[in-house]
Amino acid sequence: MNLSGKVALVTGAGSGIGRATAIKFAEEGANVAVLYAFDEAEAFQTRQIVQDCGRDSLVVYADIRKKAQVDHAMVEIIHKFGRLDILVNSAGAYHFAPFLEIGEEDLDTVIDTNLKGTFFCSQAAAKAMIACEACGKIILISSTQGIRPVLGTPHYAASKSGMFAMAKSMALDLARYHINVNVVCPGVIESAGNLPKLRDPQVRMDVENQIPWQRVGQPRDVAYLCAFLASDAADYLTGSIIAIDGGLLAAGPQV
Repeated sequence: MNLSGKVALVTGAGSGIGRATAIKFAEEGANVAVLYAFDEAEAFQTRQIVQDCGRDSLVVYADIRKKAQVDHAMVEIIHKFGRLDILVNSAGAYHFAPFLEIGEEDLDTVIDTNLKGTFFCSQAAAKAMIACEACGKIILISSTQGIRPVLGTPHYAASKSGMFAMAKSMALDLARYHINVNVVCPGVIESAGNLPKLRDPQVRMDVENQIPWQRVGQPRDVAYLCAFLASDAADYLTGSIIAIDGGLLAAGPQV
């Protein structure tokens, strides 16, 4: 999974899967742009860890729901590094509520972040990759809930399943430029969206009992898969949807 000489942009890289992926990329030799929208301090912490790995890093701000801000961030990245080879769309919005109680603002936040934001970032990245003649890699972080929804997340599940069609269409459009587009679907990962329920020991035990591997996933589990998809070893893999869930989907029962 050698990424030496590559430049990667990871959205939502201040914590969780995004941070773990940024760090893994740095360990594999990539320079990393860290994009954030909310917590600047966390973004700079990630940058420091990347630099401690001996790689160069840049922190950029953008509300990914705003095309102009995404485009401006891309200008900063290209000015700094001169190219872009990898994009990981890790930034996302998670909201839990019964279907009958979901308001317009909640719906807009989830859909605009997970679909609209991913679209804007992917479009800007693809244009940059084409301009610098990079055989790029675009990775969308979806969820197993896009495949098998759970109670209280109809808007979230819709946004994550929408990524599947988006990615497949993008993969077809970008294949002639040798840009790969794939989707990663984490299961229950010990990150911000799941931490509130996983702090309850009984809930955690119940969840882990439904996962064949008998443990909750860690952000680094997902980061390893992203590193593979970002590498030359995955050059012939595009338009694919890959679950990384410890066997949860194969087991059947919902968490």
